[in-house]
Amino acid sequence: MREIAHELNSLLDGIGRCVQLARTHLGRPDDAEHKLALAGESIDRMKTLLEGLMRPESAGFAVFAERQPLGETVTALIRSVQAEAESTGVTIDREILPEAAALPTGPLGTVLQNGLRNAIQACARGGRSRGHVELSICTSPRGELIILIADTGPGPLPEQPDPEPHGHGIGLKLSRRIVESLGGHLELLQVPFGSGAVLKIHIAVRALLEHAEIGP
Repeated sequence: MREIAHELNSLLDGIGRCVQLARTHLGRPDDAEHKLALAGESIDRMKTLLEGLMRPESAGFAVFAERQPLGETVTALIRSVQAEAESTGVTIDREILPEAAALPTGPLGTVLQNGLRNAIQACARGGRSRGHVELSICTSPRGELIILIADTGPGPLPEQPDPEPHGHGIGLKLSRRIVESLGGHLELLQVPFGSGAVLKIHIAVRALLEHAEIGP
């Protein structure tokens, strides 16, 4: 509960700053629209947290400590979305190599949860009786953490440059900002052969370790 209160407080602080900045940029509609869009995304994240707490199965709702090993976070993550996956006929497979599992989660817990939930919802939109999501996490010889979330849905939707949430689901733009804050890269790609999408994340292991050292 303390972690949720901390995150909600941070989001509220961010909303207040975005609204204040929007007020100062009312003479520049594009700037004001951007700041209000950021506030809207923070509100969406708060709604997700609160909805998770209010659900009867909220005991499985995952809150991620930044220093928690990534392997433990993935286990909690799968548990938090399992009921939603089963209700839509979606199976989830995961593969996380030991060197990646031992890394700190950092701010990636909510990014992973959002990516998995979006993938599950994409499978449901695909109209098939069964869908499949695969989560793969490893490290590369170049010292990068590589995360792939693949689904059998209809493929990525185009992102729109407006305040409304678009793309592969609510939170894609916010997730990209979190990844980029670590110097990483997030992209949503069409599966090369057949339908479906792949969420691909690259982050330097060093950046994740440094964040864990200076984090709360």
